[in-house]
Amino acid sequence: MSRIFHSSAAQKRIPDTQDVSRLIRWGDVIHINLGGYHMSPSSARTVNKTLGINDTQFKDGQLKIPINNWLADNKPDVLSGCLTWQFDPLSSRVFFFTHFCDDWVWPEEDEEDLRVKNWLKENGATDTEWIALYDEYGFTHFGLKPLAMAE
Repeated sequence: MSRIFHSSAAQKRIPDTQDVSRLIRWGDVIHINLGGYHMSPSSARTVNKTLGINDTQFKDGQLKIPINNWLADNKPDVLSGCLTWQFDPLSSRVFFFTHFCDDWVWPEEDEEDLRVKNWLKENGATDTEWIALYDEYGFTHFGLKPLAMAE
């Protein structure tokens, strides 16, 4: 399940992130730190092939479209995103975010995250690495759950 944590000592899980996603889509400013895994596009394409996701018409920086379409129906607690690093435009990364926190809480890898990492590896991912970052790139612009998009 996707998680948003608040500043209280006990980390609170919100069971339905649709309410938070709705606030984000309505334009409310919600500062979010993300945690999850990133990998090369070739590794993501291997996972896609294993899962039966057709990504042949997508460039590396667009892989979030077919991945999120699949995730929306099959694994809605994981959000995918793609980013091309500004210092190396030829080096895209594909992200699978599993952890959503308020901006004053930094996500740390835990057992729930590791289950997603193992799922990725079981489906062919080879260079999966944990990352925590502030969402300055708009990964959560449309909410915390993957949405099916028109291909």
